Amino acid sequence: LVLGHVIVMNMIFHMKFKLNIIKFLKECHLKLLPWLLGMFFVGLAFSNLMPSNNLITFFAKCALWCIIYMLVMWFFALNSYEKKIVVEVINKIKTKMLRNKLKQ
Repeated sequence: LVLGHVIVMNMIFHMKFKLNIIKFLKECHLKLLPWLLGMFFVGLAFSNLMPSNNLITFFAKCALWCIIYMLVMWFFALNSYEKKIVVEVINKIKTKMLRNKLKQ
């Protein structure tokens, strides 16, 4: 069902909006594939080298994996436009938090 939906949507994007889906897939998905595979193996290593015996170690491993994932994506997978979007979102969150703190 999901695969069919993806294929149909890609056909619609190609025919109706004249998008080059093959180029899009190459530029987006193939660019990310090595880094995603690398992170998959980092996750396997975490699971094998550091077993989660309780919730604290599980959440610590999750946090560490997320930090590594964000750093890998930032330095190797995101382009300058995508980095700019991330920075803008972070700045908006900081601004809202600062406003809320000043209101108290």
